[in-house]
Amino acid sequence: MQLAFLTDTIQPLLEKIEEEFERKLYKPSEKDSIDVKFNTASLLRADKQSLANYYNTLFQIGALTVNELR
Repeated sequence: MQLAFLTDTIQPLLEKIEEEFERKLYKPSEKDSIDVKFNTASLLRADKQSLANYYNTLFQIGALTVNELR
């Protein structure tokens, strides 16, 4: 239920807010190097399968180490 809430309700709103932050807070020359993202990991906490997939993906692309996952 939380996953559906995140993907159907919250995520579209967060994407619009992120775009507004980038548009209003940064110069055009900074937009390529700065990326505004909301951390929605806590909303996925109840959905253990999604959280496991999320962490596995981050580990596979090298964004997190084994120690960070612990």
